[in-house]
Amino acid sequence: MAGVAQNAHVGRFKRFYERHVETPVAPLITAAGIGTNRKSAAKTVLQQAKRLVELADEMLKLKPGRDAFAVFWYVTCAESISKLEQSHASEDGSKKHVLRFFNTLVPAASRDELAESFTNGEGEPLSLHAGVTALYRVRCALAHDGEYWEFRFSKRGHPTSIATDGSVRTSVSRDRFSAMIVEGAVEAARLLLARDENKRSTGRSGTVG
Repeated sequence: MAGVAQNAHVGRFKRFYERHVETPVAPLITAAGIGTNRKSAAKTVLQQAKRLVELADEMLKLKPGRDAFAVFWYVTCAESISKLEQSHASEDGSKKHVLRFFNTLVPAASRDELAESFTNGEGEPLSLHAGVTALYRVRCALAHDGEYWEFRFSKRGHPTSIATDGSVRTSVSRDRFSAMIVEGAVEAARLLLARDENKRSTGRSGTVG
């Protein structure tokens, strides 16, 4: 029975990640130790991303159209994954970790796509930094002031306002933004596994026979 439950658990992870990313994820899930008792930072990253992205989805079932609830958990996930990928060594604040996530962990193609989705009220391009900062403020407005009714993700590519004054807009959809969060988590897990393998290789090469 334990084997059946383990396979079902691994299957849920595979289905979640395959819905969000195009690259094969089964080897990564196995290498991270999903479905086993083995502890690893990569495993924690994959668990955290799945947990928080699914929580964002559940919130929108409770509050349809109130996309700030999803942004809250997506941005929280980005911050958490950045910290985990750095082994919590950095003392940077939460905003810096969120910006780092999008600048370094989200794949280049998706990063460029997200950057290109941001414009000002006149339709002129804005930087990735400006757009992500605006989304971070959506999270803070909910967390600190209980405001959740202003922001909507784009539908059918029509830009929507992130800032309440209309100075920052985005054409990214919720599904694409959610996928970018998962892509960043996958990259973080890969980096962590590569570091673990490098440490093992260094240890083996340093062993005296």
